Amino acid sequence: DLREALAGERRAGASLRNKAEELEAELLAVTRAHQEAVRRLEELEASEPASADSPTRADEALAADLETMTRERNELAAELAVLRAARSK
Repeated sequence: DLREALAGERRAGASLRNKAEELEAELLAVTRAHQEAVRRLEELEASEPASADSPTRADEALAADLETMTRERNELAAELAVLRAARSK
C-alpha cells in the first residue's frame, strides 16, 4: 500500500511539473505576443499620430488586444504560481 501511495505521489508530482512547464511555455508565448503588439502600437502612433479624440480602428484593436493579453498573462502567471506552490509542498 505504501509503495502504491508513493507511486501515486510521484505521478502527481510529475503531472504538476508537466502542467507548470506547459503554463510557462504559454506564458512566454503570450508575453512575446504582447511585446509585439506593444511594438506595433508604438509604430502606428509614431507614423500616424491620432488625436486623443479620434483613435484609429487599428489603435483601438491593438489596445483591446493588449488588454486581453495582459489579462491572460496575469491569469497564467497566477495559475503557474499556484502550481509551483503546490509542487513545493
